[in-house]
Amino acid sequence: MASFRSDPVNEAQMQVSSSSTSNGEEKFLEPQIPHGRNPYRDTVVRKYPALVTHLPIYSWAWFLMPQTTLGLSNLLYTQHTTRSFDGLYTIGLTVYFVGFVQFWVLVILKTTQFILIKGTLRQSFVKPEEALFSAAFWISCYGVIVGALDFAEPSPGSRLSVALYSFFWIYSGFALGASAGIHMLLFDKENLEGDKMTPAWLLPILPVILIGVLAGSFSGEQDLGMYPALIAGLMAAGAGFFYTLLISAIYLAQLFTKGLPVPDTRPGMMLAVGPPCVAPLAFLKLAAGVPIGYGYFEEHALGAEIMQTIALTFAMPMFGLGCIFLTVAICAILQKARSMSFHLTWYGIVFPNVGVLSVLSLIAKQIPSDPLIWVFTAGTGILVAIWLFVTWCHLQAIWRHSEYLW
Repeated sequence: MASFRSDPVNEAQMQVSSSSTSNGEEKFLEPQIPHGRNPYRDTVVRKYPALVTHLPIYSWAWFLMPQTTLGLSNLLYTQHTTRSFDGLYTIGLTVYFVGFVQFWVLVILKTTQFILIKGTLRQSFVKPEEALFSAAFWISCYGVIVGALDFAEPSPGSRLSVALYSFFWIYSGFALGASAGIHMLLFDKENLEGDKMTPAWLLPILPVILIGVLAGSFSGEQDLGMYPALIAGLMAAGAGFFYTLLISAIYLAQLFTKGLPVPDTRPGMMLAVGPPCVAPLAFLKLAAGVPIGYGYFEEHALGAEIMQTIALTFAMPMFGLGCIFLTVAICAILQKARSMSFHLTWYGIVFPNVGVLSVLSLIAKQIPSDPLIWVFTAGTGILVAIWLFVTWCHLQAIWRHSEYLW
């Protein structure tokens, strides 16, 4: 088992000693932690040394787990509203609750890490690979909000509806700020190398695109002032989508010149599937929720219908682009499936495809097309099976202390 060294505790290095077993593997021994200036923190560190020893492994990439679980619960709710069966709502609600618990457990662990191990907050944004995955935290926040909106089904104007609408604006501000901050950090302090590009470069902008999806989820909330949310959602989703096109060009150039990534990280190629499908999902939801008879649409009665037609026309080719990225990723994964070991990027197999299936369901409803709805239903079942498999592999990796805990 690999040994992990924490960052300085109270300006001193926490020494974690290790010994080798007969088969060459390393194992943890008691950490030796020096005295510091914070008596309370020293007491906790000395009383729970194993906790502090293992805290450094909880990187931002761990939030890919609740991000995926919450996304799947949203997909199950979409399935419930499309073609349901008895108990599907309960299953979706259960999955949402699991994701909700995962999210808050990781928030507590990450906060504890920042408090007990000095410097970890700063270091989590200094390393580019780590900073990119901090976006998974904000995507998980999106999942918490949209899941509450879906499963609680608050009536327009109710206290819960007003509270969630307030969270929409709070999320929008933090998502924009976090995305801009991460990009400024990478531009100014830590320059990424183009020949080492991965689809993870797309993650910091994805929470911005999801502002549009979240705004579209408030369809029919004219009492809360849907018009400002519509404008904000269109601007965020559009700007984020066009930005991802530029990053996707670098990703394709990387594939052409350097070939496929190493086998263990190939599931992360699925992250490239997300933006081409999440952006159309935002536009379709926003177009469906246009407040007819309000603002611009009060004077232009056909504006809403034209907007819906444009959104559907735009969604189809973008869905096709996402399917191309999906096919490439599937072929790359299957090529080396037997030689792969678990990595947190395996959750990338599930979450981006939530966007693929969600936009497929909206296209199928608007065309309409019963065969496409059946494809969506089958895809949902397959994705649930993959999520269960990835979760099982994650639990096994935790039990075996896999090296993926970085």
